[in-house]
Amino acid sequence: MLATLILQAPLLLLPIIQPAPSVDCQLDVVPAFVLEERVIVSFNDRVEHYVRIHRRLERWLPPELLFADAEDMSAAVDALHAAIVESRPNARAGAFFTPVVADVLSKRLDRAIVDSGYTAAEVLAAINVGYLPGMPEPEVNGRFPAVRDVKVWPALLAALPQLPQELQYRFVDRDLVLVDVHADLVVDILKEALPAASVQVSQPAVY
Repeated sequence: MLATLILQAPLLLLPIIQPAPSVDCQLDVVPAFVLEERVIVSFNDRVEHYVRIHRRLERWLPPELLFADAEDMSAAVDALHAAIVESRPNARAGAFFTPVVADVLSKRLDRAIVDSGYTAAEVLAAINVGYLPGMPEPEVNGRFPAVRDVKVWPALLAALPQLPQELQYRFVDRDLVLVDVHADLVVDILKEALPAASVQVSQPAVY
């Protein structure tokens, strides 16, 4: 009898495991276009923050610079450029074009090239008109290199997030450059935003 009780006692000490209630643990799948839109919102937030700083510094410029005539506008540009550089001395490429932003914008540009009916080689040939060999490469917080033609194809421009009037997109070969046109300042650079000329761009997935 005692032996029977000893053998049964450990069984009594074991916890009773109740079966977990049946629940639907399937996670909601977020559509790709929603994820893309979230990335663009984060990019726009960074742009808005920069422009607030830009406008505040522009208001602090001496009145003689703010209301200079056309011949003296370079002095106003130089003053604003210096003020913005001082406000972000550690600026580096990728602050605006983060890896996720770079991925989204590159795919958008690929789609724009396909939709335009041109090849990557044709697009790059048109972009590089006016860029002479040996021109300096743009650098963050530097000035945008002087060129004859800084126009951006409307199809490519339409694929990118809209910018406030202080900023513009420029292309230097395959690189996408974000430029502060009031301060003649390179804000950020996205390397190889466009496909290489040798690449045959296929139709990316439509979101």
